[in-house]
Amino acid sequence: MDSTATEQVLVNFPLRFANGHTIDTLVFWCVKCGKLAQDTQVFGQISRIVPHAADVRASYQCSCGHPNAYRIRLKDNKSFTWLADDVWREQLPPKPSIVTGLRRQYYRTFWSFKMKWVCFLMKRYLKRLHCSIQSHSK
Repeated sequence: MDSTATEQVLVNFPLRFANGHTIDTLVFWCVKCGKLAQDTQVFGQISRIVPHAADVRASYQCSCGHPNAYRIRLKDNKSFTWLADDVWREQLPPKPSIVTGLRRQYYRTFWSFKMKWVCFLMKRYLKRLHCSIQSHSK
């Protein structure tokens, strides 16, 4: 379990997960006036109890006087959940576009065809080599 004491939250970034997903930073703002918080104004904890998630508990006292509290769970599949108005909300990972899907399918087809072609050429070469060895051994 990796957990930090209450400190400036953003000194713990970037967060890296075992699958390679990296979160470079987070942005916090006042829910009352919308003012962005400076990195040095946000204090809290980041806990890594399970390897595929990081829990962020943070607070920020805005210059307008409104106290802001944040609870966020960042996940290695690029999704995250957060607590807002005592309700947990979820943002799912972005779905790949149609162009991305077509590009992936093209590359799979291309590499499959290329591997079949290489195997065909290799089989033909080995067959010729085998025939050559047999003819020399007679």
